[in-house]
Amino acid sequence: MQGLTIAVAILAVLGGALWFTQRRQKINETALAQLAQSQGWQYQKSYELSHLGSGNVLRYRFSQAHEDGGGWTLDIETASAGAGGAPLQSTIWRSADVKLPDELVLIGPRPKDMPANLDFGGMLTQAALQMLLRATLGNDAPDTSHLREVKKGSPDLLGHYLVFATDEALPGRLLTSEVEGALLALTRSLKEKQRPAVVFREQGLQVKCVGLISDPPNLQRIAALGGALKAAWSDN
Repeated sequence: MQGLTIAVAILAVLGGALWFTQRRQKINETALAQLAQSQGWQYQKSYELSHLGSGNVLRYRFSQAHEDGGGWTLDIETASAGAGGAPLQSTIWRSADVKLPDELVLIGPRPKDMPANLDFGGMLTQAALQMLLRATLGNDAPDTSHLREVKKGSPDLLGHYLVFATDEALPGRLLTSEVEGALLALTRSLKEKQRPAVVFREQGLQVKCVGLISDPPNLQRIAALGGALKAAWSDN
């Protein structure tokens, strides 16, 4: 029973409610365009295929490109999940400017009722983490067998987030005061099920919030978190 509890908790911790849906939300496209203009971001709306599902996806994308080809994207996506399925919704910031070859860092919300002494070792935990990554990242999800919980960060941060890594020294490079502040700002402003999960791996950085987030203040907070993570890794 304890092993099953741990596995369920893992799925909740790092965005396991991947199928969390919201009531139909009206997107204020004028507000999105104005946000992009005020921040100097590129903005576009599109219908296309997505990794989120097998059908069409409605995507609102913000991006900021660099002359060297780098940059980031921030997507607000609603994708169909096939006949009769509920739409899959997410808000994801991504950048391939910084990468973590052969290693993995995961940071995700700690459920408010999770026991402080919960054991994250064992086969069921690893299976749950692997299931989560496959659902989030697809078939190229990395192996989680070497992931360990890492107690890095301030007491306030660790009261709201769990940190996993293949090397316990890696989160220390990411969790600067700016990153912690950005994470906690989103903790205060988002619903519990929407709080961000961070994945850092060979393909780059990803910040994922389950559900549609379209209000400009929170979109700016997500972009600020992504920028702080990039800066933290680049400066160390």
